[in-house]
Amino acid sequence: MLFELTKLLYKLSYKSCTKCDQCAEQCPWYPAFKPSERVKGELEAVMHCTMCGRCVLACPLSVPVHKRVYDLRVEENILDKELIEIREKSEAIGHTFGVKWSPVVNRLKNMGYRVDEPAEWLFVPSAFDSLPQSFNDLLSEVWLLEKLGYDFTLSSVIAEGFGNFIFDMADIDYFKKKAKLLSKIVRELGVKGIIIGECGADYKVWPRLHLYIGEKIDFETLLFPQAIYRKLEKVRPVRKVKGIVSYHDPCGLSRYNFVIDEPRAILKKVCENFVERPPKGKRQTCCGGGGGVSFSRRLVNDAIKFIGPKKVEQFKGVDIVVTSCAKCKSMLMTYSLRLKGGFRVHRLSYVVAWSMGLEVPRP
Repeated sequence: MLFELTKLLYKLSYKSCTKCDQCAEQCPWYPAFKPSERVKGELEAVMHCTMCGRCVLACPLSVPVHKRVYDLRVEENILDKELIEIREKSEAIGHTFGVKWSPVVNRLKNMGYRVDEPAEWLFVPSAFDSLPQSFNDLLSEVWLLEKLGYDFTLSSVIAEGFGNFIFDMADIDYFKKKAKLLSKIVRELGVKGIIIGECGADYKVWPRLHLYIGEKIDFETLLFPQAIYRKLEKVRPVRKVKGIVSYHDPCGLSRYNFVIDEPRAILKKVCENFVERPPKGKRQTCCGGGGGVSFSRRLVNDAIKFIGPKKVEQFKGVDIVVTSCAKCKSMLMTYSLRLKGGFRVHRLSYVVAWSMGLEVPRP
């Protein structure tokens, strides 16, 4: 009932858009697209939207343009063709990338990490963590949780938080099905809460899960940077990260959950030279990967052209850009490589785990 009422209020607010375009320059796609074009339902503008929410900050009437995009995608199936094909394959297999979780979780189990056992917390990884090239990032997360003293387990059937199916693939029904399965596993394991791995889409949905599945949630949700920050006194680096290090705020953390200062406090503890490269926090320019963009080769190529130069300019002169979202890492790495940005990109968990002694390649 609350979810339906919220949707109705949003739909009424769309009509208040005056097309003043004060939001235009806040959009990472500007000048290619403007948020007002999305309110009108123009197809390409809707398909390119990352749903970052930055435009709302500039709107004098706070029109939730990203919610309008979500409605259009769900109700009218306005998605890039490649994304529709990926969605069909993903749902058939049960994973965003259409890969199997069992070999990955069994590898962790053989390394001594608990799976399907009673614990205080259930760790829910990012969908990216099932990919072979992301194993060191996944290892950094679980190693770090153990090092910080968290009593946690993994699930043999839950490989991700499935937020991509809402914000990227616009299938709320599939997400509800998977979210209810995860909630059931939480009850069966008797955990008090879940720790969400470094995934921007999952950051957006899990802290307000009751709005999406229409059920009361009786377990705590902790986002990964919050989990590190909660145990900040136990972050004791044995080696500092060298070079000039800066931070990119994932939209799901900064604009959706106001987690802004925590990652910076963590980085200042493990890096020799942390610097700020504005805009920061809620004003951070989106990496361009949300809303399904990172899953479409056509849209990624457009992002390299329109968004990439802005991010490369922002981090000019930086050696390492740290972020706490797998999708942001992927997009920022692409920009640095394709546009000769010259910076390396790592996830927050990786940088912290390395500094505390995990034997992985130096950031």
